Amino acid sequence: MAKTKAKKTRKQFRLTHARKVVAPRLIGYEIQMFLRCLLSWRVSLQKQIPERWLQVTLSNARLEVTLVHARIMLDFFEKKSRKAGEDDVLSSDIGFPAKHVRGSKSLRMQINKRQAHLTYTRRAFMCTPEKKTWSPDVFRWLVKRCVKFLTNKDVNSFVATHGDDDTRQLWKQNLKDAHTVCQWFTYQ
Repeated sequence: MAKTKAKKTRKQFRLTHARKVVAPRLIGYEIQMFLRCLLSWRVSLQKQIPERWLQVTLSNARLEVTLVHARIMLDFFEKKSRKAGEDDVLSSDIGFPAKHVRGSKSLRMQINKRQAHLTYTRRAFMCTPEKKTWSPDVFRWLVKRCVKFLTNKDVNSFVATHGDDDTRQLWKQNLKDAHTVCQWFTYQ
């Protein structure tokens, strides 16, 4: 006798008030971590840490964490819809239209080769003091998209309405960090 499996039906996603309240905090955290990891990674490449293995390890760890947050931000800014059963936070949830981030195809390829998949070309993306193959410039367009997002009138209205004081402070600090990173790009 053949067993039949009951087909699971997935609930349609609903952007509830509770989700609207938590969204700014979640988004703020991801932007904060992306920007601060990027800044931290830059500092680690510039400092002379005596133990070579420690310098390489910390530099690669900072880069890998930056890549994780960069990938999350790319999905947040570019994804136009969610599949049934998904609960991803999308930029369109709070009034910021999903749009392709310039340079994201190259950045995603590098993330996949460096972080997400064990590949034969992975070594080409490793950082060492002698070979700094990762230029922060690959993040330039994602940082610019973060600035546009953080300064968007509709987004700020959403945060003012649904965010608490801590979230609003986080938003302000993220904007300062984003401007710091932007200055870094102009001085290269």
